[in-house]
Amino acid sequence: MCRMLTCRQLAAPNIALPINEKEPIIGSFFFCGIRMRNLSRNPIAWFATGLAFLLAVTALIYAPGLHGPFMFDDFANLPSLGAQGPIDNGQALVRYLVSGNADPTGRPMSVASFLVDARDWPAPSYPFKRDNLILHLLNGCLLALLLRDLGRAINIEAGRSTIAALFGAGAWMLHPLLVSTVLYVVQREAMLPATFCLLAMLTWLRARARIERGGNAGLTHILGIWCFFAAAALSKPNGLLCPALVLISEAALFKASNRNAQRAKRWTWVVAIPGTVVVTVGLLALSTHELLRGVNPVRGWSAAQRLITEPSILMEYIGQLALVVPSPASVFHDQYQAARNLLDPWFTLPAILAYIALVAGAWMCRRRAPAAALAVLFFFVGHAMESTAIPLELYFEHRNYLPSMLLFWPLGLAISSTHSYMARRAIALVVLAAAATLTYQNVLLWADPAKQAVYWASTQPESPRAQAYAAQIEAVSGHPEAARLRIEAAARLFPDEPQVAFALVDIHCTEGSLQPGDASVVGRALEHTQRDPGALLSQWMAHAIDRAKARSCTGVDPDLVRLWISMASANPRINILPGRRQDIAHLSGVVELAANAPTRAASYFRKALLEDPKPEVALNEAALLGDAGEPSLGLQHLEYFDTLPKPPPPSIGAGMSWLRNRLDDRQGFWTNELNNLRAKLSHHVASGS
Repeated sequence: MCRMLTCRQLAAPNIALPINEKEPIIGSFFFCGIRMRNLSRNPIAWFATGLAFLLAVTALIYAPGLHGPFMFDDFANLPSLGAQGPIDNGQALVRYLVSGNADPTGRPMSVASFLVDARDWPAPSYPFKRDNLILHLLNGCLLALLLRDLGRAINIEAGRSTIAALFGAGAWMLHPLLVSTVLYVVQREAMLPATFCLLAMLTWLRARARIERGGNAGLTHILGIWCFFAAAALSKPNGLLCPALVLISEAALFKASNRNAQRAKRWTWVVAIPGTVVVTVGLLALSTHELLRGVNPVRGWSAAQRLITEPSILMEYIGQLALVVPSPASVFHDQYQAARNLLDPWFTLPAILAYIALVAGAWMCRRRAPAAALAVLFFFVGHAMESTAIPLELYFEHRNYLPSMLLFWPLGLAISSTHSYMARRAIALVVLAAAATLTYQNVLLWADPAKQAVYWASTQPESPRAQAYAAQIEAVSGHPEAARLRIEAAARLFPDEPQVAFALVDIHCTEGSLQPGDASVVGRALEHTQRDPGALLSQWMAHAIDRAKARSCTGVDPDLVRLWISMASANPRINILPGRRQDIAHLSGVVELAANAPTRAASYFRKALLEDPKPEVALNEAALLGDAGEPSLGLQHLEYFDTLPKPPPPSIGAGMSWLRNRLDDRQGFWTNELNNLRAKLSHHVASGS
């Protein structure tokens, strides 16, 4: 296996390099032609100069994209900045910090980071994107420092270590696969864990070096590293992998060759093993639960299918990072289908075998090629959270942000060890210039939503979401005919996709009326979709109810919306989910209000409340009844809520939900809100208004 891996030569620690006194310093990516003698004399100055140059190039390339708009999940997460008014006092700040609900952690570090950009909503997008870029540049700096320290730790000469570190960090910063992470505001949640992981690893390396020199690394170092681990985990759960990344770095790079090295290794075990064990046990338990669960009703595939699918996606990531597989640079990836078995599709088993070979080969050759082995192992361990059995969507580019950080370091070491100055310069220029050019093209797309939408649709013809989004953008950009043709073609191609059906109705309604067959297109999609439409169902139906009430689209009336809701309810993929059943009952009540049938509306609202009797649900529905001129029915709804058994409070294992519940109880938030609404409704009942 080792003989097959040419990368084993990339990290040989003591290759003697010829020095050519006449080598010039090139102006573009100049560190590739630095004279090794000068670099050895003052490596810190060369390192700082080269890093500053790379940062400036990266900032200039990304600058056009900073003025792009918010997108998709931004609107699902950022409005919490103003959900209960401006964040201008301590109580509002605390409520905002515990508002995250993407997972049990609540991601409070990421949530807090958005306060740097705005403290109310709506807000302009530029500060958010600007600070994402600043964070990306900071991560580039930390990565360059880490790679330099890793090189020195395995006794690579200072000049080679500097060149390899700059190349590795530059290739990562300029890589086109990361554009959709940096310019997609909400993906700061993928960037912050990388920041804290890098800080943890730098602290670990510095402390470890002190031990190897015969000194001591005390409790302060351990606590500091653990604090960085915790901050990474509280930014996004994949930050929990940071201890495992430290542990794999120790295993790949360092040998216990003397007493001090043994002490350093034991110290690393104390730092990293507890967190690694906890995360490993947790992942195994969660994976076992998902494997026993069978088909996931939200995703439409099982955890076993996901496990055999992810290796082929990881291989695709590697191809994209190597710039040999084109990347759509898109946020739509619904065209990826889970493998049915090991032979369907045909590349499933070969990808699994390639995955096993790469991991096993890297481990076996870690002594001969430590840098290459670490880069491979770091990549796969970094994907252990989001590319295993956890039922996330199958593919997302931003998952590579942290795992890909070391992949270009071995190539940098190879470049720095090349005897030929011309070859060294040519390889570096080709790689960095290619990455920078592709990144700039992607950035220009992110700066122009209309071109971006059409490009995504053209490069991803099998993505229903990409087609629907492109049609909607064309419709609002003054190209109604192109939008109509695109969405009608998509409706024929994807008859079971609600998002396409909804976009078809939206585009036709902008022209004033439904077209023949539109109603049945929506009905069929809702009745036959194999995936849960999620929040899109309630959002779009609420908009359809508004249309029916305002009579703004001929053909859309309360009876038609009732029919659509009933078809959604008849789909077992939708109706099996308690949250979706609650949405359907709630929407049925809203339709009845639009049809001037408040008594029937109150009946549906009670049904919705039974699915999940939470105070925010009761408050919203009672307020809707009051706004519809039925304050007495609103009061009755609140009284009905008081009679229902309250759901058990979240356990401490629920994480942020538990903390948020405790905070609500302590502040009496929902009690005050309900009492205020009761008082208003009672006033209107008493006054007859």
